[in-house]
Amino acid sequence: EGNLNTVLKAIGEKRLEYLRGDRSGEAPDALDFRTRSSILGDIVNSDPSYVGQQNYGFEMLPGTEGSTYKTYRKSTAYKDRTPVVYVASNDGMLHGFDAETGAELMAFVPNAVYPELTYLTDDSFNANHRLINDGTPRALDAYIGGSWKTVLVGTLGGGGKGVYALNVSTPDSFDDGDVLWEFTSEDDSNMGVAIPEATIARMYNGEWAAIVANGYNSGGNATLFILNLETGAKMAEIATGGGGDNGLSSPTPVDVDGDRITDYIYAGDLMGNMWKFDVTSADEGDWEVAFEGAPLYTACSEDPCVNRQPITARPEVGISPPAGYFVYFGTGRYFAVGDNGVGTGANTIYAIRDKNAKGALSPVLPTGGRTTLLEQVVETEQLVTFGDYIEGIRTTSDNVILDTHDGWYLDLPTSGERQVSNTLLRSGRLIFTTVIPSGDACSAGGESWLMEIDALSGSRLVESPFDLNRDRSFDIEDFVLEDPNGDPDGKKIAASGRKGSQGIMKGLGIVSDGDTIEYKYGSGSGGGIDTTIENAGRQRGRQSWREI
Repeated sequence: EGNLNTVLKAIGEKRLEYLRGDRSGEAPDALDFRTRSSILGDIVNSDPSYVGQQNYGFEMLPGTEGSTYKTYRKSTAYKDRTPVVYVASNDGMLHGFDAETGAELMAFVPNAVYPELTYLTDDSFNANHRLINDGTPRALDAYIGGSWKTVLVGTLGGGGKGVYALNVSTPDSFDDGDVLWEFTSEDDSNMGVAIPEATIARMYNGEWAAIVANGYNSGGNATLFILNLETGAKMAEIATGGGGDNGLSSPTPVDVDGDRITDYIYAGDLMGNMWKFDVTSADEGDWEVAFEGAPLYTACSEDPCVNRQPITARPEVGISPPAGYFVYFGTGRYFAVGDNGVGTGANTIYAIRDKNAKGALSPVLPTGGRTTLLEQVVETEQLVTFGDYIEGIRTTSDNVILDTHDGWYLDLPTSGERQVSNTLLRSGRLIFTTVIPSGDACSAGGESWLMEIDALSGSRLVESPFDLNRDRSFDIEDFVLEDPNGDPDGKKIAASGRKGSQGIMKGLGIVSDGDTIEYKYGSGSGGGIDTTIENAGRQRGRQSWREI
């Protein structure tokens, strides 16, 4: 027995070294650990997060908290710290890479994934892939423990039911003392699979919080957790009462008056409800679902509401004239067994007006419905030649929105098409990608569309958002025929969508080149990067209140 324990201990130590990157134990070594093509695990659903020297404007906060923020940003430790890109991978680790050199500076393995790590050495892992640490990390400066720090909150994604927080203020010297906390289903059984992204916000009670959706497969209602950012203790747990085997999706905290303190939180759920949480109180016991527990809107593909449309992406929030604000979101899901097929129901992009003032007792649309929404449609899909390039193009309608409309909607035209990544509100445009899986359960194949439409009405734009002929200008040469089957010299209009070239794309990275041109980069299942040259549009000041 003693010899057996010695052998097992030696194998365990070798397994640990394997996980740390030692390749000497890989087959055909006597230990026969799984042979890896790379010591870095696969990155599937985790979007990278850049942490440098961003200014979040927290000097506007009251008291010492606000007055010391500029001092923090001017400190040598802050100004000279290494910019880092953080991303989670399915070797179980959150990795931090030097943004300039690509050198790895740190790696962190959450306690919750430890039972999964042994599978990484097994040859069967290649054939039976497992998501282990697959969530998107998010970071923000925050005032905790009496001083400013930069804190990262990460979720396990499809890998498990948990979220964690790290102090990443000094990435070059990160150690175990910078691990703040973990919160899992062991702490609260309402915590589900943590596919939704968490976020960080300053609350009315003076505390900083991690705002966490309960995710999926918890067997209960859609629930919002608001956790103390320093300790991970629950400040509030707000159940929506949505019923069924539901789950809350990625939340968006909103600061409507510019004081950098969160007023409301919006989040959708798998039953198609868009919820508004009122957190405008210094007493966390008063934080609650707005509108006396009713959703702001319930997304359905038809009236009356029979086929509910799941909401899994983070909503975006922006100004809505003449008063209030728009809540933008798309519908569809792409994470469960069967979601890779085409028979998943019709999906839609919505903009719902929230006209109600603070303290209002009823939502705009208590039971959802489309009768008071403006409808926009995809009118054409066409292949168009622009010099040496052939592009898949969509055009949409340009119906006029009225103050009497409670918002607008645009049905996605292709069977199985859905919107599962975060939307962007930029220069008066709503920008989003859609996913159309191939239907092959064994394939990651499919296609995506990049769409850009007017945020206030959902209509096509007057000017071209895309430089389709790649001449670095945006003019009539980038327009397409309104009727592709009609007169070749007929009326031309701006395109509303461009088909991606790299299969399925998730979110977008944006790089600006001066005042007029932007580049949008989308990584796709085809293994490459799709690049779109775009008109930067007119900068119109503050468009959105989403805290990043």
